[in-house]
Amino acid sequence: MVREAQLTDRVTVLAADILEGAPEGRFDAAVLRNLIQVLGPDAARRALRNVGQIIDHGGRLFIVGHVLEDNRLAPLEAVYLNLAFLSVYDEGQAYTEREYRTWLAEAGFTDVDVRYSAGPGAASIVSARKG
Repeated sequence: MVREAQLTDRVTVLAADILEGAPEGRFDAAVLRNLIQVLGPDAARRALRNVGQIIDHGGRLFIVGHVLEDNRLAPLEAVYLNLAFLSVYDEGQAYTEREYRTWLAEAGFTDVDVRYSAGPGAASIVSARKG
């Protein structure tokens, strides 16, 4: 997609095992799409810590996925998908805003903003700044 959009001079795509360690390099921004929700809580924390290591101070992290409100009852799309996640993945699930905020703070991120149902397929978009 990056090549088709002729953005290879501006966008770097990395394939890495984010659970094993931080990828090589330093970056202004990172996007995690539909990743955190397929991981268990410990793996999600580890992935966010590893990504946090490669984001420059002031850089941004964007997470696109289904986030639940803290009461776990909304938004409905995330509630419905959470039932599927619990059935399909060994440990994956839709996590709450509070869980994301806690994990991102542990990974050195601040200014967390959660936009429910703002992304494709009614996914939420979480953005955070590296402190």
